[in-house]
Amino acid sequence: MATDFPQSGDDEPISLGNSRFDVFDHSYARDLKRNHPDIWGAGGNIRGNEAFEIWKRAERGVSSPAVLAWIKEREAGAPDILKMANNSKMLTWGQTCPMLLALLPGEMGHGWCAG
Repeated sequence: MATDFPQSGDDEPISLGNSRFDVFDHSYARDLKRNHPDIWGAGGNIRGNEAFEIWKRAERGVSSPAVLAWIKEREAGAPDILKMANNSKMLTWGQTCPMLLALLPGEMGHGWCAG
């Protein structure tokens, strides 16, 4: 059975390495989570904390159903999140939080949180 990853009809192994989208640097995201709770928590962040924990497992090579489902969910949602963010000249936290929760640096790279 085809994986339909990274797009429908494709049959690549489901992994962040096979994603069509860049992934945040893990240490950068960890720093935001630990040292900038105001930024990390701006989106309510229940899903962000869950995604961060799943991401850590994915980075270690875990391929559990939860990890694979999250990677596919991220891949499917990334185009809409990035389109919204990249069409804005000045992002609000409401626009950047979805990028952060999906671990997507977008066109501006990691520095968009630094100001």
